[in-house]
Amino acid sequence: MVGWYDPGQLARTAIQVAISTIFGRNSDRRLFESLAKKEPAGRNAGPDLDVSETKGDDFWFDYIADVGDGFNSTYTMAYYLTEPTLPLGGENTKPGQILIFGGDEVYPVANKPSYEQKLIGPYETAFPRPKPNADAPPLPHVFAIPGNHDWYDSLVEFSFNFLEKHFGATRFFGGTGWKLAQQRSYFAIKLPHGWWLLGTDMQLGSALDTPQMEFFDQIMKAHVKPDDKIILCHAEPNWITRAMYPDLPEFDNRNIGFFEGQILKRRTNIFVAGDRHYYRRHEERSDGPKENATDCTAKRQRIVAGGGGAFLHPTHKEAVDTVGSQPVYELKKSFPEPSESWMLGLRNLFFIVWNWKFGLLTGGLYVLTARSFLSTYLGKYDFRDLYEALYAAAHGTLTETFSLFWVIAIFGGFFLFTDTTSKIYRFVGGFLHGLAHLTGVFLVSWQVSRFIDPTKPPVNWTIGQLLLGGLLVFIGGFLIGPIIMGIYLFISLNIFGRHHNEAFSALKIEGYKNFLRFKIRENGDLTIYPVGVKKVIKRWRPNSTGRLVPHKKRKENDAFLIEGPICFSKAREHSAEQRS
Repeated sequence: MVGWYDPGQLARTAIQVAISTIFGRNSDRRLFESLAKKEPAGRNAGPDLDVSETKGDDFWFDYIADVGDGFNSTYTMAYYLTEPTLPLGGENTKPGQILIFGGDEVYPVANKPSYEQKLIGPYETAFPRPKPNADAPPLPHVFAIPGNHDWYDSLVEFSFNFLEKHFGATRFFGGTGWKLAQQRSYFAIKLPHGWWLLGTDMQLGSALDTPQMEFFDQIMKAHVKPDDKIILCHAEPNWITRAMYPDLPEFDNRNIGFFEGQILKRRTNIFVAGDRHYYRRHEERSDGPKENATDCTAKRQRIVAGGGGAFLHPTHKEAVDTVGSQPVYELKKSFPEPSESWMLGLRNLFFIVWNWKFGLLTGGLYVLTARSFLSTYLGKYDFRDLYEALYAAAHGTLTETFSLFWVIAIFGGFFLFTDTTSKIYRFVGGFLHGLAHLTGVFLVSWQVSRFIDPTKPPVNWTIGQLLLGGLLVFIGGFLIGPIIMGIYLFISLNIFGRHHNEAFSALKIEGYKNFLRFKIRENGDLTIYPVGVKKVIKRWRPNSTGRLVPHKKRKENDAFLIEGPICFSKAREHSAEQRS
């Protein structure tokens, strides 16, 4: 799993994010794609793929998001996606004839090695391209939605791996058996029995560009019939973000509301998104008669299913019991359950165990900060002189220009790091977090000074004493810094509901993965199977074909239904619309 708190990884990701933010928003690759794919004058854009005439009783397709992190988690989900049959809810479900990647195909940033090693490699092993056989059934297709991590290289690798280039021959996704048919970073697929699957590209700023909206507008006007139903896939669940941060204008998702309301005419029946690495389903609130659990519902659904391979996100301390307005959607299911998520958050108290490399960063920063405290006769004070020691350290810091500037910069960094929409919370939380680390530096510096030579300040130490003092301060910072960070993240998340991303990315939790399996029946009803895996498989062996299979199958690793299945009745939805 990606070490998000490794100093080298932090630096590389920060640089890549800064570059993509500056250039990605000022040089939008989607505009060039739209020019390259411009339809001739007088001709409307058509769907990227039309499988509406597919023969057979049932049509299957799969959705998986936030993949390409650790091998065991990514490959476990690829393995279950490609099993010939997967027993769920008393039914032997089948692999999809279409596979949708719902965003963030690789972590931490998009580049050629990451795509090859973390995504293409595992999926090629799970479903290698078969040899040509005239009697074999048609191969499935793959489509992908870019997430923010895919945009970190301005969609270069995403475009190379997922967009069809029209060179005459059929293109495949790497060496896998999935065919490509996608023309742009967004797509429209015409499914059987009056269903449509639309995938958007929200770029880095949760915004849809004008050519993209024109494309979907043409699809809606020229191809989508009045009684057709729509499944809409976004890279991010804007309904969750708006509920959590209602007072921040940058989370208004800008023209997403216009797109869903004016372009799609509020005809979306199923909303699906990734970005948050858990499973969570909201259902449209209705004042009508209560339906039985086994009934096919006509209520619209909003589903987050971002459990394709990346670290787990928490489901507790998110104020999302209801989302949206007109209509309101009610929370129906979370995986993991919030109580279990809260218990997993206790692991932050052992932050240093999962992120020991972070200690290299805090150790170095403690050495730099200790200079502010070691410029005085700090070592001459013992434990009974705590007040005098604190006064000497504070006086030395405030009267020396560099030390004062450095401490102010430290507090500024903690203010920026604090995850909140409240200025008061940001100030108090950042101040206390920074003060905790400064207290740690003070205590370490004080005891190191007493240990080496309490009779004189470090400016008079020998070179050997300075080197030893620096090493001891580094060791103290290596141990204390991560402990303070873990306690801060634990308190912030489990008490105040902040730092959801930072607190759980630190834990590198491989388990609690999920994907969605869809079935469209001949009568137009759609069934959603939310597939969960609580503990990923960690030991593999190759079978006779080279495909990796579990070394020893255990029940705890089995895929299961998180809830449901969830049945959406097209007929009931149509009759409800007619009545209204």
